Amino acid sequence: MASQHLPVVFKGHCIVHLDLKGAPPRVSYYEEIFPLIKELGGTGLLIEYEDMFPYRHVQLTAKNAYSKADIAKIIQLAADNDLIVIPLIQTFGHLEFVLKLKEFKHLREVPKYPQVICPSRNASLSLLKDMIDDMLELHPTSQLIHIGSDEVYYLGDCEQCQQRIASLKWDKRDLFLNHMTTVAKYIKSKKPSITVLAWDDEFRQMSLEELLASNVGKLVEPVVWKYTLDIPVDVSLAISEKYAEVFPNIWIASAFKGATGSDMIVTDIDYHWRNHVAWMQVVSALAGSVNIRGIFLTGWQRYDHFSVLCELLPVGFPSLAVNLAYLSSSKMAGSSWPNTKATRVLKCDNAHALKKVGTPVNCAFPGAGVFAAVTALYTLHDSYTAMTANSHFRGWFSDYNIRTAFASPSHIEEATSDLGRLKMELSYVRRDLQKAMLDVYDASVSDEWLATNVRPLELKLTDMWEAKERLLASDDWPRRPLADHNSPAVDH
Repeated sequence: MASQHLPVVFKGHCIVHLDLKGAPPRVSYYEEIFPLIKELGGTGLLIEYEDMFPYRHVQLTAKNAYSKADIAKIIQLAADNDLIVIPLIQTFGHLEFVLKLKEFKHLREVPKYPQVICPSRNASLSLLKDMIDDMLELHPTSQLIHIGSDEVYYLGDCEQCQQRIASLKWDKRDLFLNHMTTVAKYIKSKKPSITVLAWDDEFRQMSLEELLASNVGKLVEPVVWKYTLDIPVDVSLAISEKYAEVFPNIWIASAFKGATGSDMIVTDIDYHWRNHVAWMQVVSALAGSVNIRGIFLTGWQRYDHFSVLCELLPVGFPSLAVNLAYLSSSKMAGSSWPNTKATRVLKCDNAHALKKVGTPVNCAFPGAGVFAAVTALYTLHDSYTAMTANSHFRGWFSDYNIRTAFASPSHIEEATSDLGRLKMELSYVRRDLQKAMLDVYDASVSDEWLATNVRPLELKLTDMWEAKERLLASDDWPRRPLADHNSPAVDH
């Protein structure tokens, strides 16, 4: 079904996910982008603080976390722009930031893996209650809270859980549902009016009967997430044939960045736009059969607590603009991207050039300097790949050539003809990135990102330059066979 024939105006909430894991923007950046999120059709924010929140257990809190005053300011800025705030606090899986610590590693479901908390220890629930209390205290006006609960990879593995399962005649799904409903009941006991949300992927493996028996539908509203170019039939069927029977309301979740590779530095906008088109096809097909309250546009910053940073928020902002504008567009205006609303907000000299990943485009949205510098780095990587794939490079500038100092000068000059330019341009990219990133993030984020994405290329180019200089310094060469002192000795 062609998208131009669909009623693509989305009537529910459009909630923008801010994943702060290891890269919390300066509060001043929110002042710039919140009005644009509102203008693009956003109605709220899902803020996943992880260790960027000032918990009472200070060891849970990163050194560059927000203060209580920062969070109050963020909530006020959101209110000023008519954006609701939904805090997200993980309560089962993805608790690496807690379970990595010596003080809490005894709460792991599997001792060597810090992802999942054991649901059968009293200390686990006690800690989670403290964290929830802290979150509720600093979000007094929030009427929704998200308890995570996705990708609980290890469940029912520890001795306590196995004993509990055996004594209660449960299976692992019962254990999961009991923990989730226990957490939800606690939250409701603290604030009866609040709505509890949770990711749905663990529900997909459960039967209708199991879900009904647990009463989870009276305590939690599921958020059905899928970030692919099409929405699999099993997901659509789970919504229409199972969730509709269990849950009075559901939510869906797309992605505007952070879902196409754990180390991606640029955002494939067209990929994410197609993900939103696919979701709108599902919404259209389910019209009247299920109440979809809203869509979360997720923007992951790390795949988990230990992974490197993927696309930064300013890098993904054009994708956010394109997809929010699409969701809030008329049927005809939504048939392609970028539409007029996105183009107006992004202020790019050629917004249509954004369709090709990594194309340099001059824009003037907040954080555009980061976007431009990262795009320049992406282009540099392409140039580096082209240089190292060249026949002269592969045939005369191999590791063996370098180790033995044995190569033809003319071919070395040809192989490295772009090397000086790449070194110079990379130095400009580093300079531009440092300046632009400090407008959005503190120095720790800039330092990590440069160490991950710029420093390795700098080292490669420096090593190549030094190798080139050594090779070109030779003007006579030995007879074969050559002495390769770095190779292991071979017995004959």
